[in-house]
Amino acid sequence: MLEESRAVWLAEVEAFAAARRAGKAAGRRMPTKADKAIFVRPRWPGAVSRLGLVAAVADRHRWFRRLPLPDRPSEGHLALRGLLDEAATSYLAELGSLEPDERESVVAAARQVEQAAHPRPAELELWRRFAALLRYAAEAV
Repeated sequence: MLEESRAVWLAEVEAFAAARRAGKAAGRRMPTKADKAIFVRPRWPGAVSRLGLVAAVADRHRWFRRLPLPDRPSEGHLALRGLLDEAATSYLAELGSLEPDERESVVAAARQVEQAAHPRPAELELWRRFAALLRYAAEAV
């Protein structure tokens, strides 16, 4: 499954490179937002692998738990961190095979972190990225 996904990813990267070469030759020096879309949001190239996503979430969850808190964390920051940690723990406990209500709970928690009020400390941007991966993984399968 990983090799198939890697092959799809490499083909997408090559297609992007070919499109960029053509764009540059036509005088378009900067890629558009649509051109870069496949590199911005989390996703599994090719056929989605539930266990592959579980492994990705587990890896990022360990990383997330080691992230430092913002310099002066508010109660809201602590609540968001706890919410995201709980959602990830729930997802991983079920190995990504969530019942619809569990899935919605994980997705709602991830969305809440992704949409946290601005401005936010730089550390929360890393939380937002993890939340986006978790939401994608919960919705993808």
